[in-house]
Amino acid sequence: MMPKIRLKNPQSFKVKILKHGYTQRALAIKAGTSIASLNALINGKRGIGAGIAKKISIALECDFDDIFLVCGDCESNQVVERG
Repeated sequence: MMPKIRLKNPQSFKVKILKHGYTQRALAIKAGTSIASLNALINGKRGIGAGIAKKISIALECDFDDIFLVCGDCESNQVVERG
């Protein structure tokens, strides 16, 4: 099973979006994903791929590890070591 990429903290992620002057729709477009996929990520319903996560990190000018978790089983918050 492929590890899932999820948000560490959806609330602080929303604040980062606002501080960088994006709407959720604008960030989704910049990252090359749909607004539905971004909303599912924020609401914890679905993870995203590494490419989209990287584009989001770049758009929000932060490190991947600042906003995302890579987990094997996100329901139990089992974090997969990267590196």
